[in-house]
Amino acid sequence: MKFNYYQGVVEPIKYFDVLNSQQWVNMRTDAFANANPTQFRSWALQQVLGLLRYPAATVASLGEGQLQGIVDTLKTYDWQRAAMRSGRVQNYEVSLSGGSDRNTFHWSSSYNTQDANVVGVYFKRFTSSLRLGQKLSEKLNFEQSINLSTTTQGG
Repeated sequence: MKFNYYQGVVEPIKYFDVLNSQQWVNMRTDAFANANPTQFRSWALQQVLGLLRYPAATVASLGEGQLQGIVDTLKTYDWQRAAMRSGRVQNYEVSLSGGSDRNTFHWSSSYNTQDANVVGVYFKRFTSSLRLGQKLSEKLNFEQSINLSTTTQGG
């Protein structure tokens, strides 16, 4: 009989430096302003806030200072850390073999489970195999086998 087991941890390789909400709004505002040099900056800011689904009627009547006040109160989310975590890997394997000169058997099974480092992503697999052999004569062997497997994954 043989038994093997291992486990491990999966970590995100790297988190990227990304813009916060205010930096993103200012970058998009600059892009709108550069693409439309005849418009005021407040117009560009209104366009960006429209992308964030602020009602046009609400932002149209506001001055640049008031619009910037809205930008300053925007929440910033760290989506990378919200979506990623430490993952886990586990694997179990067992096998058994034996028999006599004329009859042999080999059975093995394994179970593997992985919880990925991305929230909600997982993988599970179970396999089992059974092989039976019978030596009927010096020139004739009879062997039969069955293999079963199931896999579940998500994400």
